[in-house]
Amino acid sequence: MLISLDPFVSMQIPHFPKLEYTMPYAPRAPDSAASRVGARVNASSVVAARIAAIGDVNAADATGMRPLLRAAVRGDIETLRALLAAGARVDLPHTKSGAQAIHMAASGGSAEAIRRLVAAGASLEAIWPMNGHTPLVEATFKNNSEAALALLDAGADPAKTSIRGVGTMDFAMRNPTLNHSVVRRLDLMFAKRPDAVERKDAQGTRVIVDGRPVHDISSSVKADAATRIFAAVAARDAQIRPTPRQDQVFLDLLAAADRGDLEAIKGAIDADAKVVNQRGGKLGTTLLILAAVAGRDDVVRLLLDRGADPNLTEIHPMGVHALFKAAIFGHAAIAQMLVDAGAHVNDQGLANGMTPLHDAVLQGRSAVVRVLLRATARADLEDYTGATAQQFARERGSEAVKAVFNEFFSRTTER
Repeated sequence: MLISLDPFVSMQIPHFPKLEYTMPYAPRAPDSAASRVGARVNASSVVAARIAAIGDVNAADATGMRPLLRAAVRGDIETLRALLAAGARVDLPHTKSGAQAIHMAASGGSAEAIRRLVAAGASLEAIWPMNGHTPLVEATFKNNSEAALALLDAGADPAKTSIRGVGTMDFAMRNPTLNHSVVRRLDLMFAKRPDAVERKDAQGTRVIVDGRPVHDISSSVKADAATRIFAAVAARDAQIRPTPRQDQVFLDLLAAADRGDLEAIKGAIDADAKVVNQRGGKLGTTLLILAAVAGRDDVVRLLLDRGADPNLTEIHPMGVHALFKAAIFGHAAIAQMLVDAGAHVNDQGLANGMTPLHDAVLQGRSAVVRVLLRATARADLEDYTGATAQQFARERGSEAVKAVFNEFFSRTTER
Protein backbone atom coordinates (compact mmCIF):
# COMPACT_ATOMS: atom_id res chain seq x y z
CA MET A 1 0.00 0.00 0.00
CA LEU A 2 3.06 2.25 -0.12
CA ILE A 3 5.38 3.62 -2.75
CA SER A 4 8.73 1.99 -2.01
CA LEU A 5 11.78 3.69 -3.48
CA ASP A 6 15.42 2.63 -3.18
CA PRO A 7 17.55 5.44 -1.69
CA PHE A 8 19.82 5.55 -4.71
CA VAL A 9 17.36 5.65 -7.57
CA SER A 10 16.31 8.87 -9.28
CA MET A 11 14.64 11.26 -6.86
CA GLN A 12 11.76 12.07 -9.20
CA ILE A 13 8.63 10.06 -8.50
CA PRO A 14 6.77 9.35 -11.75
CA HIS A 15 3.99 11.87 -12.13
CA PHE A 16 2.59 14.45 -14.47
CA PRO A 17 5.62 16.62 -15.34
CA LYS A 18 6.22 19.84 -13.48
CA LEU A 19 5.53 22.89 -15.58
CA GLU A 20 8.42 25.31 -15.83
CA TYR A 21 7.68 28.45 -17.78
CA THR A 22 10.57 30.28 -19.43
CA MET A 23 9.69 33.64 -20.94
CA PRO A 24 12.01 35.34 -23.44
CA TYR A 25 13.52 38.59 -22.29
CA ALA A 26 11.34 41.62 -23.00
CA PRO A 27 12.21 45.22 -22.18
CA ARG A 28 8.79 46.00 -20.69
CA ALA A 29 8.29 46.06 -16.93
CA PRO A 30 7.74 42.56 -15.48
CA ASP A 31 4.45 43.54 -13.86
CA SER A 32 2.95 45.19 -16.93
CA ALA A 33 -0.37 44.02 -18.31
CA ALA A 34 1.28 42.92 -21.55
CA SER A 35 3.83 40.86 -19.64
CA ARG A 36 1.13 39.12 -17.63
CA VAL A 37 -0.89 38.33 -20.75
CA GLY A 38 2.19 37.00 -22.51
CA ALA A 39 3.05 34.81 -19.55
CA ARG A 40 -0.44 33.34 -19.48
CA VAL A 41 -0.41 32.66 -23.21
CA ASN A 42 2.98 30.99 -23.05
CA ALA A 43 2.07 29.01 -19.94
CA SER A 44 -1.16 27.84 -21.55
CA SER A 45 0.64 26.67 -24.67
CA VAL A 46 3.19 24.77 -22.59
CA VAL A 47 0.43 23.12 -20.56
CA ALA A 48 -1.48 22.18 -23.70
CA ALA A 49 1.64 20.65 -25.21
CA ARG A 50 2.38 18.64 -22.08
CA ILE A 51 -1.17 17.34 -21.86
CA ALA A 52 -1.14 16.36 -25.53
CA ALA A 53 2.11 14.50 -24.93
CA ILE A 54 0.76 12.28 -22.15
CA GLY A 55 -2.03 10.85 -24.29
CA ASP A 56 -4.67 9.47 -21.94
CA VAL A 57 -5.44 12.22 -19.41
CA ASN A 58 -7.20 9.70 -17.16
CA ALA A 59 -4.38 7.16 -16.99
CA ALA A 60 -2.80 6.34 -13.62
CA ASP A 61 0.95 6.00 -13.18
CA ALA A 62 2.79 3.35 -11.18
CA THR A 63 2.17 5.22 -7.92
CA GLY A 64 -1.60 5.28 -8.44
CA MET A 65 -1.63 8.99 -9.32
CA ARG A 66 -3.49 10.51 -12.24
CA PRO A 67 -2.70 13.88 -13.84
CA LEU A 68 -5.84 15.51 -12.40
CA LEU A 69 -5.07 14.25 -8.89
CA ARG A 70 -1.57 15.68 -9.09
CA ALA A 71 -2.76 19.05 -10.37
CA ALA A 72 -5.47 19.21 -7.68
CA VAL A 73 -3.20 18.51 -4.72
CA ARG A 74 -0.61 21.00 -5.95
CA GLY A 75 -3.13 23.69 -6.73
CA ASP A 76 -1.90 23.87 -10.33
CA ILE A 77 -4.99 25.62 -11.66
CA GLU A 78 -3.74 26.12 -15.22
CA THR A 79 -3.06 22.40 -15.60
CA LEU A 80 -6.26 21.42 -13.80
CA ARG A 81 -8.33 23.64 -16.08
CA ALA A 82 -6.66 22.22 -19.18
CA LEU A 83 -7.09 18.63 -17.99
CA LEU A 84 -10.79 19.14 -17.36
CA ALA A 85 -11.15 20.66 -20.81
CA ALA A 86 -9.34 17.64 -22.26
CA GLY A 87 -11.79 15.21 -20.66
CA ALA A 88 -10.20 14.33 -17.32
CA ARG A 89 -12.80 12.69 -15.08
CA VAL A 90 -13.29 14.14 -11.61
CA ASP A 91 -14.52 10.84 -10.15
CA LEU A 92 -11.54 8.64 -11.03
CA PRO A 93 -9.65 7.87 -7.81
CA HIS A 94 -6.07 7.24 -6.83
CA THR A 95 -5.79 3.55 -7.63
CA LYS A 96 -4.30 2.60 -4.26
CA SER A 97 -5.90 4.93 -1.71
CA GLY A 98 -9.22 5.71 -3.39
CA ALA A 99 -8.88 9.49 -3.07
CA GLN A 100 -10.67 11.55 -5.69
CA ALA A 101 -9.40 14.84 -7.09
CA ILE A 102 -11.56 16.86 -4.70
CA HIS A 103 -9.99 15.05 -1.72
CA MET A 104 -6.58 15.90 -3.12
CA ALA A 105 -7.53 19.55 -3.55
CA ALA A 106 -8.81 19.65 0.04
CA SER A 107 -5.60 18.01 1.23
CA GLY A 108 -3.43 20.45 -0.69
CA GLY A 109 -5.53 23.42 0.38
CA SER A 110 -6.47 24.96 -2.96
CA ALA A 111 -9.86 26.68 -2.74
CA GLU A 112 -9.79 27.52 -6.44
CA ALA A 113 -9.13 23.89 -7.38
CA ILE A 114 -12.11 22.89 -5.24
CA ARG A 115 -14.38 25.42 -6.91
CA ARG A 116 -13.39 24.25 -10.38
CA LEU A 117 -13.79 20.57 -9.48
CA VAL A 118 -17.23 21.16 -7.95
CA ALA A 119 -18.27 23.04 -11.08
CA ALA A 120 -17.10 20.03 -13.09
CA GLY A 121 -19.30 17.67 -11.05
CA ALA A 122 -17.07 16.49 -8.20
CA SER A 123 -19.01 15.10 -5.24
CA LEU A 124 -18.93 17.06 -1.99
CA GLU A 125 -19.77 13.90 -0.05
CA ALA A 126 -17.33 11.47 -1.69
CA ILE A 127 -15.74 9.24 0.94
CA TRP A 128 -12.01 8.59 0.88
CA PRO A 129 -12.00 4.86 1.65
CA MET A 130 -8.71 4.89 3.53
CA ASN A 131 -9.76 7.30 6.26
CA GLY A 132 -13.46 7.91 5.70
CA HIS A 133 -12.89 11.59 5.02
CA THR A 134 -15.21 13.68 2.94
CA PRO A 135 -13.44 16.61 1.26
CA LEU A 136 -14.55 18.91 4.10
CA VAL A 137 -13.29 16.56 6.79
CA GLU A 138 -9.96 16.33 4.94
CA ALA A 139 -9.68 20.11 4.68
CA THR A 140 -10.32 20.62 8.40
CA PHE A 141 -7.98 17.73 9.25
CA LYS A 142 -5.21 19.52 7.33
CA ASN A 143 -6.05 22.96 8.78
CA ASN A 144 -6.75 24.23 5.27
CA SER A 145 -9.20 26.98 6.16
CA GLU A 146 -9.70 28.48 2.70
CA ALA A 147 -10.41 25.06 1.23
CA ALA A 148 -12.84 24.27 4.06
CA LEU A 149 -14.70 27.53 3.53
CA ALA A 150 -14.91 26.89 -0.22
CA LEU A 151 -16.44 23.49 0.49
CA LEU A 152 -18.93 24.93 2.97
CA ASP A 153 -19.84 27.61 0.43
CA ALA A 154 -20.53 24.83 -2.06
CA GLY A 155 -22.86 23.05 0.38
CA ALA A 156 -20.67 20.41 2.04
CA ASP A 157 -22.25 18.70 5.07
CA PRO A 158 -20.39 19.80 8.24
CA ALA A 159 -21.81 16.90 10.27
CA LYS A 160 -19.68 14.24 8.56
CA THR A 161 -16.84 12.62 10.52
CA SER A 162 -13.71 10.58 9.96
CA ILE A 163 -13.79 6.79 10.26
CA ARG A 164 -12.81 7.30 13.90
CA GLY A 165 -15.77 9.55 14.58
CA VAL A 166 -13.77 12.78 14.67
CA GLY A 167 -15.82 15.70 13.39
CA THR A 168 -15.07 18.87 11.47
CA MET A 169 -15.28 21.06 14.59
CA ASP A 170 -12.98 18.65 16.44
CA PHE A 171 -10.34 19.06 13.77
CA ALA A 172 -10.82 22.82 13.43
CA MET A 173 -10.58 23.39 17.20
CA ARG A 174 -7.12 21.82 17.35
CA ASN A 175 -5.90 25.20 16.11
CA PRO A 176 -8.71 27.70 16.70
CA THR A 177 -6.49 30.67 15.83
CA LEU A 178 -5.46 29.32 12.44
CA ASN A 179 -8.97 28.01 11.78
CA HIS A 180 -10.89 30.92 13.31
CA SER A 181 -13.02 31.60 10.25
CA VAL A 182 -13.92 27.91 9.91
CA VAL A 183 -14.76 27.56 13.61
CA ARG A 184 -16.98 30.64 13.39
CA ARG A 185 -18.80 29.28 10.33
CA LEU A 186 -19.29 25.83 11.85
CA ASP A 187 -20.48 27.37 15.11
CA LEU A 188 -23.23 29.26 13.30
CA MET A 189 -24.24 26.13 11.37
CA PHE A 190 -24.27 23.79 14.36
CA ALA A 191 -26.13 26.26 16.58
CA LYS A 192 -29.12 25.83 14.27
CA ARG A 193 -29.12 22.03 14.56
CA PRO A 194 -31.47 20.50 17.16
CA ASP A 195 -28.79 18.01 18.21
CA ALA A 196 -26.08 20.66 18.70
CA VAL A 197 -24.33 20.82 22.07
CA GLU A 198 -22.15 23.47 23.68
CA ARG A 199 -18.41 22.90 23.66
CA LYS A 200 -16.52 23.19 26.93
CA ASP A 201 -12.84 23.14 27.77
CA ALA A 202 -11.14 20.79 30.24
CA GLN A 203 -12.23 23.01 33.15
CA GLY A 204 -15.85 22.98 32.05
CA THR A 205 -15.77 26.56 30.76
CA ARG A 206 -17.76 27.28 27.64
CA VAL A 207 -15.60 27.74 24.56
CA ILE A 208 -16.31 31.21 23.20
CA VAL A 209 -15.74 32.53 19.68
CA ASP A 210 -16.63 36.12 18.81
CA GLY A 211 -18.51 36.50 22.08
CA ARG A 212 -20.71 33.43 21.74
CA PRO A 213 -20.39 29.78 22.84
CA VAL A 214 -19.18 27.31 20.25
CA HIS A 215 -21.67 24.61 19.28
CA ASP A 216 -20.98 21.17 17.86
CA ILE A 217 -23.01 18.12 16.88
CA SER A 218 -23.70 15.59 19.61
CA SER A 219 -21.47 12.60 20.31
CA SER A 220 -24.26 10.22 19.29
CA VAL A 221 -24.54 11.90 15.88
CA LYS A 222 -20.77 11.59 15.45
CA ALA A 223 -20.91 7.92 16.40
CA ASP A 224 -23.70 7.30 13.90
CA ALA A 225 -21.75 9.12 11.19
CA ALA A 226 -18.63 7.04 11.88
CA THR A 227 -20.68 3.83 11.78
CA ARG A 228 -22.09 4.76 8.38
CA ILE A 229 -18.65 5.60 7.06
CA PHE A 230 -17.21 2.33 8.33
CA ALA A 231 -20.06 0.44 6.67
CA ALA A 232 -19.34 2.26 3.42
CA VAL A 233 -15.73 1.06 3.36
CA ALA A 234 -16.39 -2.40 4.82
CA ALA A 235 -17.04 -3.94 1.41
CA ARG A 236 -13.68 -2.70 0.19
CA ASP A 237 -11.95 -4.05 3.30
CA ALA A 238 -13.61 -7.43 2.80
CA GLN A 239 -11.76 -7.79 -0.50
CA ILE A 240 -8.39 -7.63 1.26
CA ARG A 241 -6.69 -10.99 1.66
CA PRO A 242 -6.28 -12.14 4.28
CA THR A 243 -9.38 -10.37 5.53
CA PRO A 244 -8.66 -8.30 8.68
CA ARG A 245 -9.64 -10.13 11.84
CA GLN A 246 -12.54 -8.81 13.88
CA ASP A 247 -12.85 -11.61 16.45
CA GLN A 248 -12.65 -10.77 20.13
CA VAL A 249 -9.47 -12.82 20.64
CA PHE A 250 -7.55 -10.63 18.22
CA LEU A 251 -9.15 -7.43 19.50
CA ASP A 252 -7.99 -8.36 23.01
CA LEU A 253 -4.51 -9.00 21.64
CA LEU A 254 -4.42 -5.57 20.00
CA ALA A 255 -5.34 -4.07 23.35
CA ALA A 256 -2.51 -6.04 24.96
CA ALA A 257 -0.02 -4.59 22.47
CA ASP A 258 -1.29 -1.11 23.20
CA ARG A 259 -0.89 -1.43 26.96
CA GLY A 260 2.42 -3.35 26.72
CA ASP A 261 1.25 -6.73 28.08
CA LEU A 262 4.31 -8.74 27.06
CA GLU A 263 3.18 -12.03 28.60
CA ALA A 264 -0.19 -12.01 26.85
CA ILE A 265 1.49 -11.44 23.51
CA LYS A 266 4.10 -14.13 24.12
CA GLY A 267 1.36 -16.61 24.90
CA ALA A 268 -0.59 -15.73 21.78
CA ILE A 269 2.47 -16.07 19.54
CA ASP A 270 3.39 -19.39 21.11
CA ALA A 271 -0.11 -20.63 20.34
CA ASP A 272 -0.19 -19.27 16.78
CA ALA A 273 2.95 -17.75 15.23
CA LYS A 274 0.97 -16.25 12.34
CA VAL A 275 -0.61 -13.69 14.65
CA VAL A 276 2.47 -11.43 14.43
CA ASN A 277 1.59 -10.51 10.85
CA GLN A 278 -2.18 -10.40 10.99
CA ARG A 279 -4.27 -7.25 10.75
CA GLY A 280 -7.54 -6.57 12.46
CA GLY A 281 -9.79 -4.29 14.41
CA LYS A 282 -11.76 -1.41 12.99
CA LEU A 283 -8.65 0.19 11.52
CA GLY A 284 -7.11 -3.00 10.15
CA THR A 285 -3.92 -2.49 12.14
CA THR A 286 -1.17 -4.80 13.41
CA LEU A 287 0.30 -5.59 16.80
CA LEU A 288 3.58 -4.01 15.75
CA ILE A 289 1.96 -0.76 14.67
CA LEU A 290 0.00 -0.40 17.91
CA ALA A 291 3.10 -1.14 19.97
CA ALA A 292 5.05 1.47 17.99
CA VAL A 293 2.34 4.08 18.56
CA ALA A 294 2.29 3.38 22.29
CA GLY A 295 6.08 3.36 22.60
CA ARG A 296 6.23 -0.22 23.89
CA ASP A 297 9.89 -1.00 23.23
CA ASP A 298 9.78 -4.51 24.74
CA VAL A 299 6.72 -5.50 22.72
CA VAL A 300 8.24 -4.17 19.49
CA ARG A 301 11.45 -6.10 20.16
CA LEU A 302 9.51 -9.31 20.87
CA LEU A 303 7.37 -9.00 17.75
CA LEU A 304 10.36 -8.33 15.50
CA ASP A 305 12.25 -11.26 17.05
CA ARG A 306 9.24 -13.46 16.31
CA GLY A 307 9.08 -12.44 12.64
CA ALA A 308 6.82 -9.38 12.50
CA ASP A 309 7.07 -7.64 9.12
CA PRO A 310 8.09 -4.01 9.76
CA ASN A 311 6.66 -2.97 6.39
CA LEU A 312 3.15 -4.35 6.85
CA THR A 313 0.76 -1.41 6.75
CA GLU A 314 -2.46 -0.57 8.49
CA ILE A 315 -5.58 -0.24 6.33
CA HIS A 316 -7.05 2.86 8.02
CA PRO A 317 -6.66 5.77 8.47
CA MET A 318 -3.29 6.55 6.86
CA GLY A 319 -2.21 3.24 5.32
CA VAL A 320 1.30 3.41 6.79
CA HIS A 321 3.62 1.02 8.60
CA ALA A 322 5.17 1.11 12.06
CA LEU A 323 8.15 3.35 11.20
CA PHE A 324 5.79 6.20 10.31
CA LYS A 325 4.15 5.87 13.72
CA ALA A 326 7.48 5.83 15.53
CA ALA A 327 8.44 8.98 13.62
CA ILE A 328 5.20 10.79 14.39
CA PHE A 329 5.23 9.95 18.10
CA GLY A 330 8.97 10.42 18.55
CA HIS A 331 10.00 6.93 19.62
CA ALA A 332 13.63 6.95 18.47
CA ALA A 333 14.61 3.60 20.01
CA ILE A 334 11.70 1.90 18.28
CA ALA A 335 12.54 3.64 15.02
CA GLN A 336 16.07 2.25 15.26
CA MET A 337 14.77 -1.27 15.92
CA LEU A 338 12.48 -1.05 12.91
CA VAL A 339 15.26 0.26 10.67
CA ASP A 340 17.54 -2.56 11.84
CA ALA A 341 14.75 -5.03 11.02
CA GLY A 342 14.50 -3.75 7.44
CA ALA A 343 11.81 -1.07 7.57
CA HIS A 344 11.70 0.93 4.35
CA VAL A 345 12.83 4.40 5.35
CA ASN A 346 11.82 5.97 2.03
CA ASP A 347 8.30 4.59 1.74
CA GLN A 348 5.63 7.20 1.14
CA GLY A 349 2.21 7.18 2.77
CA LEU A 350 -0.79 6.94 0.50
CA ALA A 351 -2.69 9.73 2.22
CA ASN A 352 -0.16 12.48 1.59
CA GLY A 353 2.97 11.09 -0.07
CA MET A 354 5.05 11.92 3.00
CA THR A 355 7.92 9.75 4.20
CA PRO A 356 8.75 8.96 7.84
CA LEU A 357 11.34 11.75 7.59
CA HIS A 358 8.68 14.26 6.57
CA ASP A 359 6.62 13.22 9.61
CA ALA A 360 9.54 13.35 12.03
CA VAL A 361 10.53 16.83 10.84
CA LEU A 362 6.99 18.22 11.08
CA GLN A 363 6.54 16.82 14.60
CA GLY A 364 9.92 18.12 15.77
CA ARG A 365 11.28 14.63 16.52
CA SER A 366 14.98 15.40 16.20
CA ALA A 367 16.17 12.06 17.62
CA VAL A 368 14.10 10.17 15.05
CA VAL A 369 15.35 12.49 12.30
CA ARG A 370 18.91 11.48 13.23
CA VAL A 371 18.00 7.77 13.12
CA LEU A 372 16.40 8.13 9.70
CA LEU A 373 19.15 10.21 8.12
CA ARG A 374 21.76 7.73 9.34
CA ALA A 375 19.67 5.00 7.69
CA THR A 376 19.91 6.75 4.26
CA ALA A 377 16.49 8.38 4.44
CA ARG A 378 16.23 10.78 1.53
CA ALA A 379 15.45 14.37 2.35
CA ASP A 380 14.73 15.24 -1.29
CA LEU A 381 11.65 13.10 -1.89
CA GLU A 382 8.54 15.15 -2.61
CA ASP A 383 5.19 14.61 -0.97
CA TYR A 384 2.03 15.00 -3.06
CA THR A 385 2.19 18.79 -2.78
CA GLY A 386 5.80 18.87 -3.96
CA ALA A 387 7.37 19.59 -0.56
CA THR A 388 10.47 17.75 0.65
CA ALA A 389 11.57 16.93 4.19
CA GLN A 390 14.56 19.20 3.71
CA GLN A 391 12.22 22.04 2.77
CA PHE A 392 10.08 21.34 5.84
CA ALA A 393 13.19 21.38 8.03
CA ARG A 394 14.34 24.68 6.59
CA GLU A 395 10.97 26.45 6.69
CA ARG A 396 9.09 24.80 9.56
CA GLY A 397 11.58 22.72 11.51
CA SER A 398 12.38 23.17 15.20
CA GLU A 399 15.85 24.39 16.13
CA ALA A 400 16.76 20.85 17.20
CA VAL A 401 15.66 19.42 13.84
CA LYS A 402 17.56 22.10 11.94
CA ALA A 403 20.67 21.31 13.98
CA VAL A 404 20.47 17.63 13.03
CA PHE A 405 20.07 18.49 9.35
CA ASN A 406 22.99 20.93 9.48
CA GLU A 407 25.15 18.38 11.27
CA PHE A 408 24.31 15.58 8.86
CA PHE A 409 24.59 17.48 5.60
CA SER A 410 27.74 19.37 6.57
CA ARG A 411 29.31 16.03 7.42
CA THR A 412 28.27 14.39 4.15
CA THR A 413 29.46 17.43 2.17
CA GLU A 414 32.91 17.13 3.72
CA ARG A 415 33.34 13.52 2.59
